[in-house]
Amino acid sequence: MLKVAEMRQKNIQELNEQLVKLSKEIHETTLDILKRKEKNVKKPRLLRKEVAKIKSILMEKKILSEEAHE
Repeated sequence: MLKVAEMRQKNIQELNEQLVKLSKEIHETTLDILKRKEKNVKKPRLLRKEVAKIKSILMEKKILSEEAHE
C-alpha cells in the first residue's frame, strides 16, 4: 500500500499498471473469501480504496496537464 505522496511521484503508465494489478487482486481476494481461503474479509474494501486513490491521482494529473497546455 503506497502513500498518496508516493503515488503522485509515479507517471501515468506506472499508475495504470498498478490499477490493473489491484483490480486483479480484488477479484482474486473476493474469490478466496468465498472459498474461505482468505480470513480478512475487509481486504477487498481496502483494495478498492487504493483503486479510488489511484483514479483520483490520474484525474489530477490529467487536469493539470490540460491546464498546462492552455
